[in-house]
Amino acid sequence: MQRYIISDRREPVLQSSSYSGMALQRALQHALQQVLQHALQQVLQHALQQALQHALQQVLQQALQHALAVLNPVFPTS
Repeated sequence: MQRYIISDRREPVLQSSSYSGMALQRALQHALQQVLQHALQQVLQHALQQALQHALQQVLQQALQHALAVLNPVFPTS
């Protein structure tokens, strides 16, 4: 049979034999926090990887264009 107690914040808390309501709430909050942190880390890691790839591509493209502009008078293509 389930019993309800009143917490300090006047919210009903489920009382069970293995977990108190507050302990269960803390465990669930911790698990949810871990899941959300992992998801956020994955999203941020993907976004950072995409941004770095784009930036590196831009830098390499500009370096290649600069090198071609420098070499073009030496080795004309036409």
